[in-house]
Amino acid sequence: MNNVFLLLTIIGIIGVPVCLVLTVMRLFKKQKAKPTLVLCAAFTFICIFSFIGFGLTIPPKTSTVVSSQETTNAAEHTIEDTSEKTSETIPEDTKPTPTEAHTEAHTESPAPTAESTVPFSKKEEFVKQLTANPNVTSDAANSTFDILTSEMGFENIVVNKNTAGTLFEVKADDYNLKVTVSDKLYMVICGDYNLYKDDSINYTKSDLEDRKIGNNDSKYYSIAMEAVSANLKNPSSAQFSSMRECTMARKGEYVAVQGYVIATNSFGAQTKNDFLVEFRVIDLDTYSYETIYLNIAGETSGTYVDLK
Repeated sequence: MNNVFLLLTIIGIIGVPVCLVLTVMRLFKKQKAKPTLVLCAAFTFICIFSFIGFGLTIPPKTSTVVSSQETTNAAEHTIEDTSEKTSETIPEDTKPTPTEAHTEAHTESPAPTAESTVPFSKKEEFVKQLTANPNVTSDAANSTFDILTSEMGFENIVVNKNTAGTLFEVKADDYNLKVTVSDKLYMVICGDYNLYKDDSINYTKSDLEDRKIGNNDSKYYSIAMEAVSANLKNPSSAQFSSMRECTMARKGEYVAVQGYVIATNSFGAQTKNDFLVEFRVIDLDTYSYETIYLNIAGETSGTYVDLK
């Protein structure tokens, strides 16, 4: 019987929205909507009738309620039966005394021992990464770590990848190094600087720090433009190269900026001239400086300082 009411419910649910849609369509076409409304009412009645039928045909749920007293009695009876069977099964002379039972439990259940793993040290991890290349000896890997840390001043050293052969890309603090090592350390390069060559150190981390431009490039560029403009025939006509087209170098308080400037010369013609300016920073926050060397289109003044 439930299947019949289910079928009627589905027909009613589908029929009602369909009749409503047909009614709207007939109204738009200026046709009589009464037939579809009557049909919609019929489907609605079918839905109501089927819902009532479902309510009459669903059997009432039966539940068995067991009183807590009966449950307690049954549990006690079960425990008593189990105790009696246990007592009957184990003879009195074979039952362990409380002391023996405690000893056996302690002997049979030893505390689990967890295996402790000791992590690799920085040096061990570095050596492991280098010696993954069969051409790198363990002695050379250990020696390379000592040179980079103890002698050159780097702290956190990680091998990024083995680029080719015995050439490795190494991240040393904030610097990207290229390291060549096999039976010994041959070369360490950082950008344009050859830090280690022919078994000797040319630059340390401290030297690199003295040469770092950092986020001060725009300030250095502003100082360079001011120093060059002061030596032009017509400073107001100057058009400097963009900062991306310039090259900069630094060594401690000394900075060099190289680029070009387009300006009007003494004959009124615009010319493009390369320039190199070197200056000593006195106070970068106030743009205070001293020009050390200036070269504009071959015309020089001051004394050139090799910042490398």
